Amino acid sequence: MEDYPLFEPTRQRFRMQWQRDLLELQKVASEVLARLEAEGPLPARAFRSPHRVHGFWDNKSPKTKATSHVLNLLMDIGEVVVYRKDRERYFTLARRAIPAELLRRAESIDPDEANAARLERYFRAYRIIDLGDTRFGWSRMTMSERMGAIRQRMEAGEMVPLAVEGVRRQYFLLAEDLDRLQEHQRTTTKVPPEGPVQFLPPLDNLLWRRERVADLFRFNYTWEIYMRPEKRRYGYYAMPILMGDRLIGRIDPRMDREQDRLVICLLQLEPWVKLNPRLLRALRREVESFASRHGAEEVEVIHTEPKGLKL
Repeated sequence: MEDYPLFEPTRQRFRMQWQRDLLELQKVASEVLARLEAEGPLPARAFRSPHRVHGFWDNKSPKTKATSHVLNLLMDIGEVVVYRKDRERYFTLARRAIPAELLRRAESIDPDEANAARLERYFRAYRIIDLGDTRFGWSRMTMSERMGAIRQRMEAGEMVPLAVEGVRRQYFLLAEDLDRLQEHQRTTTKVPPEGPVQFLPPLDNLLWRRERVADLFRFNYTWEIYMRPEKRRYGYYAMPILMGDRLIGRIDPRMDREQDRLVICLLQLEPWVKLNPRLLRALRREVESFASRHGAEEVEVIHTEPKGLKL
């Protein structure tokens, strides 16, 4: 929340970008804002609209409710914000959710100051950086500007080049992380994965850049939610499985709300993963925890890779 002012230039860009869309849907937007003003936070399903428009994820014909599309546009430009409640997104007016001091700072912040601060946040969030990331600095930076930012920090001793064995892509590392990386390499290069198992949501910070995941973890991950069903390999909402410091497979879960049941359409482990009682116990604990967090009273496993995998 304290970084809210730093993204004011981004919201300004969206205001320009979505100006025509919001003008065309002005009546819908006014009605949405009026209801949020009068009733407080509401989920998208609270708004009824027979009108369908092209949403962000519609491939061909318009499928998105006009009210849902407007909520997304209003969120982009900073009129509304989202918070979670009862396992779904609720929208509320930004001025009711964001501290007044942060709103005032967002109105007065210098764009150059905001961009520079976002760049520093980006470096500290990613830790290992490559120039090809289109989200570099969470700004629209040219390749020359990205190279300049890296070069400046290397000259200041704040960043060092990082070569990854078997990877052509050039990476850069925060200098303060070098000792930790070298110690990690000395102690864990050949050992099997250890530690608790976690199912990572598709938008987890670790997965922000898929190319980096492939290079550093030797793990190819695509969020298949936007793929045609016949082209999906692992499933609609397949989530990577993290064990210790290794990505060891994927799980594709579904919640059967009527039966309070968690349905695991696929539990897949990478071919190199060796099954042992410790791994199975860790998987079982995370499945049970995941089911409990989502209110499931029972679990059904439909398909596993390797076949016959028993938890």
